[in-house]
Amino acid sequence: MFFKKFLSILISLSLLFSATGFASVSAHASGLDQKPISIEGRSAQDAFDRLENYSYSDGNLVPAVVVGGLMQSITYIYETNEEGQKEVLVGDDGNLIMESGDFAFMFDNTAMIKTLLRELWPILKFFFTGDNEGLGAAIGRILDAALQDHYFDADGSRSRKDLIFEAERYDYSLAVAATKENSLRKYNEAGLYKYGGGGPTQLDYINSQINVSEYCELVGYENVYYFTYESFGDPYKTAQDLNDYVENIVKPQTGADKVNLVFISLGGTVSTAFFDLYGDSPQMQSIHKIIFANSALDGSYLLSDILYADLNLYDKNFICTKLLPDLFTMNYSLAKSYTWLGYMLGIFLRLLPEKWFFSLVDSVAQGIRASVGEKLVGNCPMMWALVPNAQYDTLASDYLGDSAHAPLREKTDRFYRAQSANSVTIPKIMQETDTMIFAVCGYGLPLPSLAGSYNMSSDFVIHAASQSLGGSFAPYGEKLPQSYLADLEDHSYISPDKNADLSTSCIPDNVFLIKGQSHLDLQSGLDSVIHLCVQIAYDDNITDARINNGGFPQYNEYRETAPIKAMLRKAFENQDFIDQNPMDAELEREFFALRDQARDLLAQRVWSAAQTDALTNKMADFLEENFDLTGSSWPTSSQETTRQNATGVFSFLNRMVEVFFNL
Repeated sequence: MFFKKFLSILISLSLLFSATGFASVSAHASGLDQKPISIEGRSAQDAFDRLENYSYSDGNLVPAVVVGGLMQSITYIYETNEEGQKEVLVGDDGNLIMESGDFAFMFDNTAMIKTLLRELWPILKFFFTGDNEGLGAAIGRILDAALQDHYFDADGSRSRKDLIFEAERYDYSLAVAATKENSLRKYNEAGLYKYGGGGPTQLDYINSQINVSEYCELVGYENVYYFTYESFGDPYKTAQDLNDYVENIVKPQTGADKVNLVFISLGGTVSTAFFDLYGDSPQMQSIHKIIFANSALDGSYLLSDILYADLNLYDKNFICTKLLPDLFTMNYSLAKSYTWLGYMLGIFLRLLPEKWFFSLVDSVAQGIRASVGEKLVGNCPMMWALVPNAQYDTLASDYLGDSAHAPLREKTDRFYRAQSANSVTIPKIMQETDTMIFAVCGYGLPLPSLAGSYNMSSDFVIHAASQSLGGSFAPYGEKLPQSYLADLEDHSYISPDKNADLSTSCIPDNVFLIKGQSHLDLQSGLDSVIHLCVQIAYDDNITDARINNGGFPQYNEYRETAPIKAMLRKAFENQDFIDQNPMDAELEREFFALRDQARDLLAQRVWSAAQTDALTNKMADFLEENFDLTGSSWPTSSQETTRQNATGVFSFLNRMVEVFFNL
C-alpha cells in the first residue's frame, strides 16, 4: 500500500488541467489564434461610449466578471537580473517556463533531459532485466528537475524564494483588452512560446480560454471583465483580490452598483473563500447574480483518490478493458472517433509481463510521492481546496499533521470549515440579499477510471454532486434504485433518465444539469453550458431552473454542434460556395431545407445528442454526394458506421484476449 500512494499523480494532474490544455491546443489547431475578435469600438473611449446601448437592471448597468478555471490565467515566472529588473523565466531550451494553458509549459525541459540522461542506468536496467532497484528514486529526481520551479514548502509558500509569480492582470473591460497586445503572441514571435496564445490581442487570448463572445455581443464588450489569478495559489488571497477587483476596478470604471460573477471549474473554490470572507458583508449586496459553470464547489474525488491511493492500476484486466477505453471518452468528439483505439491498446498492454508491469507501477509511485506529490500537490493551498469535504479530515491528518505544516494546516482548516458551511451559506445569501445564484453542471460521465471513485457520476473531472451543491446521483451507467425513488414524496426533481435527484441540493430550484457534458467540452460547448450561462447572466427573466427558466429544461443533454456550424460556414451559408455551385430546383430545395433545419436545431433550447448527430451525418452525406465536399470535422453516416464497427470489433477482441490470459 505504501507505494500505491500518489500513484499516477502526474497523469491525474494532466487530467485536472486537461480542460484548459485541450482548449489551448484546439484553439491553435483550428486557427482561432489567427483571427482577432472585432468589436464596434476599437478604442477605450469608443467602448465606454457604447454603455448606454446595453443591458440594465433597475436602471443600472450590471457588468459581469468571469473567474476562470485551472491554468486559464497567464501566470509568468520572473527572475531578477543584476540590475534589479524582472526577466521572464526561460529554460535553456529557449521555451518559457510558466503556469498557463497546459501542464507541459511548466516543465524545464532541458533540466529534465539532462537529469534523465544521468539517471538512464536504472531505467535501462529495468527494461532489460525487470530489476526496479533505484528506479523510483531516479524517477523522483527527474520530476524534481522538471518541476522544481513550481514547488511549495511545508508551510504552503513557494520553495523558490528568488522567483516572482505573477498572473497577468486585465484591469479593464474586454473592450479595452481588444486594443492591447497579447503577451503570449509576443513571446511566440520571439520563439519562446510554441502556440500563438489565441491571437494578437488580449481579448483573443481570453476567448481562446473561455469564449465569451456571445455574451459580449449581447451586453457589450465594455461590460465584461476577466479576473485572473495564480492557479497554484491561495484561495483566500485570490478571493480578496477578486473583491478588490470588483470594488476598485469594475464598479468605478462602469459606474455600476452591482456585478455578475461567473465562476468556472477551479473558480468554484475561489467562491467558497469569497463567501467566507464577504458573505455577511456589505460587499455581498454588490453581487447581482452568481453563476457556477462546472465548478468544483466540493472539490473533486479525482484528487482525493490520488491522495488516498485509492486507485485501480493494480488490476491489469481493469486497465485493459476499462481504463484505456474510458480515457478516450473524455470529450464528446474524441469518444465518437477513437474509443476503439483504447480497446486496441488494451490488447497490446496485456503482452507486458505482469511482474514487470507492477514493478514499474511501484517505482513510478515511489518517485512521484517524493516529488510532485508532496512538493507540488500536498503543499499547495489551492490544491487542498480541491479535496472533497468528506475526505479532508483523514487526508489532513495524514499529510499536514506535523509542525512544519502548521501554517498550511491553518489555511486548509479554514477553507474546510467554509466548504462545510456552503450548504447553509449559499441559501442564506439568496434569502437575505437580492443575489441570485445558479449552477450549471455536467453529469452522466465517469471520473477517470484510474481512480477508485470511477463509478461516480461526473463531467469526467468533477463529480456531479460537487458541481450541483449536494445533488444525488446514481453510479455511472446506472439508475437511482427503486427503493430510493419509492421513499421520495416529490419526484419532480428526478431526471427523466432516473440518474439524478436534485432535491438534495441546497439550491434545488436553481441547478441546471446537462447530461454528457464533459469538462473537456467546456470550451467547445458554446451551444451548451456556455450558452446557458450566457442566457442566465443576460436575461433577468430567468429566475430559476424549473418554471421561469427561459425555455431551458432543468435536465438537458450535451450535443456537439461544431460540425454543423462548420458545414454552415463552408457551404450552406457561404454565398461564394452557392455561387460557384449552380443547383437545379430540386437540389436547391434540399440544400436550403437542410440549412433551415440546421438553423432551427441550433436555436433549440431542449437539446438532443441523437438528433444533432443525425443531422450532422445527413448534411455531411448531402455535401459529399452532391458536391464531393468532405471535411475532417463532419463525419458522414458511413464514417460513423465504420467507427462504431471498429469499436465493437476491438471491444470483442479485448474481451477475448482477457479470457485467454485468464485461462
